[in-house]
Amino acid sequence: MDAYRTYLESQGLATTTIKNHIRSLTKYGESFGLNDNQDTTLENLLTYAEGSPRQTMTSTIFKYRDFMKYENDKIKASVGVSLAKTLELNKATNQSKT
Repeated sequence: MDAYRTYLESQGLATTTIKNHIRSLTKYGESFGLNDNQDTTLENLLTYAEGSPRQTMTSTIFKYRDFMKYENDKIKASVGVSLAKTLELNKATNQSKT
């Protein structure tokens, strides 16, 4: 995990962001294999609730797979999808509060 932390630091990420990625990666690894193929990993990510939980975990897994130099193109695409869904859900929540 030290090498992964160093990788995240080399990307100029904030200390809190690094801490969150490591915590999320540890949590993911308790339920799923970190070295699964890309399709299995995408299926695993669908178990997280849409919105911020899935977006956070997808981003973490993308960074980890990038660090490990695993195939990552489908997960990279899903980062954008997760972000769009999170923004959509946040907008709906904010509109319902007004």
